[in-house]
Amino acid sequence: SGIAVAVATNMAPHNLGESIDAMCALAQNPDATLDELMKYLPAPDFPTGGVVTNKQDMKAIYRTGKGAVTLRGRATIEHVSKKGMDRDAIVISEIPYQTNKASLVEQIADHVNAKTIEGVSDIRDESDRDGMRVVIEIKRGHDASQVLNNLYKKTRLEVKYFVNNVCLVENKPTVMSLHDMLNEFIKFRVSTIERRSKFALEKAQDRKHLVEGYVAVLSDADGVVKIIRASKDGPSAAKQLRASHGLSDVQADAILAMPLRRL
Repeated sequence: SGIAVAVATNMAPHNLGESIDAMCALAQNPDATLDELMKYLPAPDFPTGGVVTNKQDMKAIYRTGKGAVTLRGRATIEHVSKKGMDRDAIVISEIPYQTNKASLVEQIADHVNAKTIEGVSDIRDESDRDGMRVVIEIKRGHDASQVLNNLYKKTRLEVKYFVNNVCLVENKPTVMSLHDMLNEFIKFRVSTIERRSKFALEKAQDRKHLVEGYVAVLSDADGVVKIIRASKDGPSAAKQLRASHGLSDVQADAILAMPLRRL
């Protein structure tokens, strides 16, 4: 998510394994359709959990690079015992992305106090190391499912996450589809591997060139020592080595840089 120079972008998080599977499918078949890619990457995967309720809109979002994902917290209706009495309760175990739990609980309490949401007798945060658990007890005579629907409508238990897949492609802001984004990343990886391989090849070629110089003087180490001893300085020694053994500048300098015991 970001904004700069009048350009905004907001990309939904996705499951890494699903994203890689979709990328592999596109790499193997560059003509893969959106439906084929969505078999591997059906929808965003938000780190705080929740439920995407408008999966039918995902195809249009992936095709255009824009749209809204409706995300609900995961809530179930359970029976809880309190003072020997059973009553219904809404238990929230996951909340929508970028929603603060404490703020959500406070928002629900404000609605209850203002009587804009009725039927709630108590709100407790029972979260621990095993996970999130926010319990909303329902008053007798009230429908828990109706209260839950009101929570979705009036609080951040349900949010809209607006997708705007703007990327810089060759330094130009571009709204990208799912196919475009995966394809651009594949191109980036190909370019990275090519540059890495060229760098490794150049290092290997440089090393090979030095080794060829070492091999050239290997059989005449005494002659090399004599040339070095007879030269007044390094440049003149390098010149003599190039002339006598057919070495390049780099090879001659490498020979002169070697300790005598290595030579």
